[in-house]
Amino acid sequence: MERAKRTLAVTTQKGICSRPNPMVQRFKTNDRMFRYNRLTTNMFTDTLESGLKSVRQNKHAQIFVVPPNWTKAYAMKRKSDAHHCLSSLFHDIGVPEMVMDGAKEQVQGEFRRKLKDAGCHVHVTEPHTPWSDRAELAIRELKRKTRRQMTASHCPKRLWDDYLKLMADINAHVVHDNFELDGQTPHTMLTGNTPDISNLAEFGWYQWVKWFDEKANLPDEQEVYGRYLDPSRGVGNFMCAKILNKTGHTIHRSTFRALSREEEDDPKEQEMRKAFDQKIEQVL
Repeated sequence: MERAKRTLAVTTQKGICSRPNPMVQRFKTNDRMFRYNRLTTNMFTDTLESGLKSVRQNKHAQIFVVPPNWTKAYAMKRKSDAHHCLSSLFHDIGVPEMVMDGAKEQVQGEFRRKLKDAGCHVHVTEPHTPWSDRAELAIRELKRKTRRQMTASHCPKRLWDDYLKLMADINAHVVHDNFELDGQTPHTMLTGNTPDISNLAEFGWYQWVKWFDEKANLPDEQEVYGRYLDPSRGVGNFMCAKILNKTGHTIHRSTFRALSREEEDDPKEQEMRKAFDQKIEQVL
């Protein structure tokens, strides 16, 4: 009996329910509380709003933050889609304790129901105290970095959501000069796992690449120009990436490469890249 008590003290029993006799209805079959990894940390969340719809018609992004430097961003068309971002977070990372403001789309409806079903403890911050929500501070920093990169790379502004997601992921997977992290990445401190950054480290935002076009017609080259955006999510293998093609569409490919020095310096290749950029300016 003593061992049983000690076992109960160091385990959870989230699935145990009352079992009436006689049974008058079916037991609930929702098992969301068992599906996900559990995180023993506070996570802050808030909604970022953009003044420009992206290529994929996104106008908002749900931002998740764990101090000191872990961030995750999910783009969405409407604020009411925030609950879909929550489902993705639970699947990708796990279930934390959530700290958020009293925004309607977060404290009501599907968002709140999914928090409850997953057994996620919620703390709502006091109104008019933005300094108590670390997500708001992170949103300001992400906006600043996104604006700066949009200008530096000369990319279409309607790609803001792709860069935002990439920037948040990079932020979570690099070492910061922060005493709390003890030389580890924010992702390691949050999950306890050493991350593999192969899909983040090899290519930079809007970098020129050549990808293999299986549908190219003779005598056209099968290696064609594109712009690297960010790693794919839910498509292809771990190294699959989103690439902007010459028609302004995003494709998912794992067969692509960086340019050689000869290709960078070749006047003919430079003209091809110039024509590519001019086409993108027209369509985006």
